[in-house]
Amino acid sequence: MCNKIAEREWAIDGTPADCVIVALHKLLPEKPDMVISGINHGANLGENIYYSGTVGAAREGALHHIPSVAISLCSKKEKVGFENSARVARAAAEMILKEGLQDQVLLNVNVPEPWNGSVKFTRQSQKITRNQLSEGKDPAAAVISGSLSRKSIRTWSQTRTTPRFFRRRFHHAAAPRSDPYRVAQSSLALGHVHRRRFHR
Repeated sequence: MCNKIAEREWAIDGTPADCVIVALHKLLPEKPDMVISGINHGANLGENIYYSGTVGAAREGALHHIPSVAISLCSKKEKVGFENSARVARAAAEMILKEGLQDQVLLNVNVPEPWNGSVKFTRQSQKITRNQLSEGKDPAAAVISGSLSRKSIRTWSQTRTTPRFFRRRFHHAAAPRSDPYRVAQSSLALGHVHRRRFHR
């Protein structure tokens, strides 16, 4: 679903990558100079890069041979300011438009909060977290079809469990020069994300 908000401004019901696809193939009259995705509220570091919608949108731009950058603010506080991230986004855009970016390579930018003003290029870390799954009773389990017997309803509602939330804990330290390490030092983290090339 595409909703026109204003002149040259659209809201699209879909993933961030979907938004880029629709924009490139339907909404934009010509190919854009750049794709900027974000500013994401929360870091995109390490293995999270592969799951990130923000990075996914930038990756879609890169796959279409468009210089692309993903920008994230490394904080999930509700009232955190985006001023530093906005300045970084503008500076990154100006730099890429002037100097270019390697074809099908996107720039993943993580701005720490607080930020000490330094900028470091990083390498993507290996997995440094351990996923933990907490299970609990599904509160909707008792609301089921009346065609079931009382016994089956009672048994089903008592035994049905669903994942409620994931918690991610660090199980070993990030390597020096990696993206989580740089952000922990309050340095802005710049990382290149390459498209993996497959050859027959």
